[in-house]
Amino acid sequence: MKFYSTLGVIACFLMVFFTSKCNSTNYPKSTQMDQKVENVKTTLDDAQKKNSILSDRDALDLVKKYIDKGDTTIFEALTVENGFLCYYFKNTSSKIQYQELDEENGKKYHLIQQYESVIDNEDTQEGHTVTSNWYKVDDQTGQVIPEFDENGNLVEDY
Repeated sequence: MKFYSTLGVIACFLMVFFTSKCNSTNYPKSTQMDQKVENVKTTLDDAQKKNSILSDRDALDLVKKYIDKGDTTIFEALTVENGFLCYYFKNTSSKIQYQELDEENGKKYHLIQQYESVIDNEDTQEGHTVTSNWYKVDDQTGQVIPEFDENGNLVEDY
């Protein structure tokens, strides 16, 4: 019994010791990519707060959830590319990327593009993009409206 009490005290000591070390200022609280994402999000959020209910990240996350339908294995982590927030599909060069806040008929929509980058010349890395869908996210309701449905048909409400 005394052995287990001593073991418990040692385990508690080690847990407190390592927890305090990991929370010290010697260890960064986020990775560089997390910080870049947060900086872009903060900049875009500040600009849109005056005119928008949803942030760019909120709109992108809504489209991500619309596409993955709860399957969390479809997308890579959030990243920033050329100043835009995006999610890459795993094992492909396809992604969804936040584009802009737009206004149409007095309603505000966040525009998200789903596309793939295609390299035409391996030596120069020149290429083009192939857009597979556009999504509008209603700024008031958060409703996601795709330009095309799963069968490739144009959605009337788009």
